[in-house]
Amino acid sequence: MSDEENTVDPTAPTPEHDRSRAVVEQVKGVVMLVYGITAEQAADLLGTCSQDSNISTAQLAERIATCLPTLSDSSALWDTRVQLNRILLVPNAHGAGRAR
Repeated sequence: MSDEENTVDPTAPTPEHDRSRAVVEQVKGVVMLVYGITAEQAADLLGTCSQDSNISTAQLAERIATCLPTLSDSSALWDTRVQLNRILLVPNAHGAGRAR
């Protein structure tokens, strides 16, 4: 084998990156459904909230994905929206901190 065959492409996505990307995409879909917005608007909202909370979008998405099963005992979209607002818009909820 040559040295070229043994080298790893540093730009290739890792399994962890792929998993994080999948979670972000799933959460983006939830945000689209709950707020009735486009994919671009959902991505912008997640990006803004992650910056405001001083955490990565992947971390925010993971937090949302973890909390989703317990957001509400009812299946009402409004209840889910209220709970999602708490996660997205309250920086100190669920362990997020805001850097100043």
